[in-house]
Amino acid sequence: MYWGRVMSRMRVVTTAILSVAATALTFAPAAAAPPGPVDSEPVAIEGACDFTVESVLTGKFKIIEHGDTSIYVAPNQKITLTNPENGKTATYVITGSFHDEVQPDGSIVSKAVGKNLLWGPGVQGLLLTTGNVTVIVTGPYSEDYMLSLQSSRGSIVDVCDVLE
Repeated sequence: MYWGRVMSRMRVVTTAILSVAATALTFAPAAAAPPGPVDSEPVAIEGACDFTVESVLTGKFKIIEHGDTSIYVAPNQKITLTNPENGKTATYVITGSFHDEVQPDGSIVSKAVGKNLLWGPGVQGLLLTTGNVTVIVTGPYSEDYMLSLQSSRGSIVDVCDVLE
């Protein structure tokens, strides 16, 4: 899920992709610090496909916060996804970014730009997106958060189909 990616990254691959990271960074120091390496430990993605997907993320990650806006960047990021039931594997470059803006009602408008991997409650499948995708995240600070794909300009591939 898009939010799945953020959440994976927050658990760094966490569980967006999708709660907004709360860091104490201000804009100037965040801009000055370089992206750091992601945790390359395998993470199981459950519920996106009809089978559990094992994922390993490599590369770097950084969150830049400014007011009610957060930007998630992923230089040199690649993800390897495996279906342990049949051994099929796929590796993707996911160097896109997410631009999240908290709305007055507490929801988040998240714009995924470039190549990203999206999944989560409300998203059907494990989606590799290329281009621009807008997702609304309701209840982002609760376990009952929900994603709603609002628009997409570009291509979307359901990786569940690739790994079956």
